[in-house]
Amino acid sequence: MLYVQIAIGQNLNSFQGGGRVEGGNEVTGKPQRKYRERDDVTRGLGGKRGRNRGCVPERCGRVVFDQLVSGSEADALLKIAQQGLALGGSEGGASILDLHSGALSQGKNFVNIYKLDQAKGIFRKSDFIIYKVVKTKIQHAVAHHFGVRADALHLTHPTFFSRLTSAPAKTVHDEYWHPHVDKETYESFHYTSLLYLTDYGHDFQGGRFVFVDKDNSNKTVEPRKEKVSSGTRYAITVSFTCDEKYAIDDPAIPMDAK
Repeated sequence: MLYVQIAIGQNLNSFQGGGRVEGGNEVTGKPQRKYRERDDVTRGLGGKRGRNRGCVPERCGRVVFDQLVSGSEADALLKIAQQGLALGGSEGGASILDLHSGALSQGKNFVNIYKLDQAKGIFRKSDFIIYKVVKTKIQHAVAHHFGVRADALHLTHPTFFSRLTSAPAKTVHDEYWHPHVDKETYESFHYTSLLYLTDYGHDFQGGRFVFVDKDNSNKTVEPRKEKVSSGTRYAITVSFTCDEKYAIDDPAIPMDAK
């Protein structure tokens, strides 16, 4: 059964050595079960709200959803990710595909997928439509559950597909399992979401997501902390900013693409 999960977060410590969420204010979606959980975290943003009032919440937190994204929508996104990543792939266990910039992992570097001869015609207009539909669902879920305006949330860079395997890390970018704070890694991030496109326990083992809290009461969707130990984990990270200067447009095939 397809497992779909989204985690929407804000400025919190986390790592993907063990769970299926990215960031702090968390949202997850799974078609086969119905539950919703909200976990507010005591961490004020103080003066950081500034001119972004109406977008940045007073408190950080997490929310988990089921059925936010349908199985057919997740299937469509998985197909996009698989087709694109099949044309590249890092030497280590972590590969990314960014439909906005065209960035595709290849070896220890990145290439522009839109410049590859073999990528001609790989993506269709309908692919970008479903991408926008899912992005908008996540955007409105963030706005509703954190009490902010949907039109104040802007898609930001990087927003990308990821493919994780058990291959040994070759560069520091392959070591995705270390604790990190999204807001410190990417200044533009105010909300981070991660939508899982494959099933834990069926398509991959390990690779579950953990939120690291200062009281040592780590929050996990699955109860272990580890990198992907077998199989392949596909997901898409969709990130939002409250600052218009960091906003990016929905992806589209460039006019000058080969």
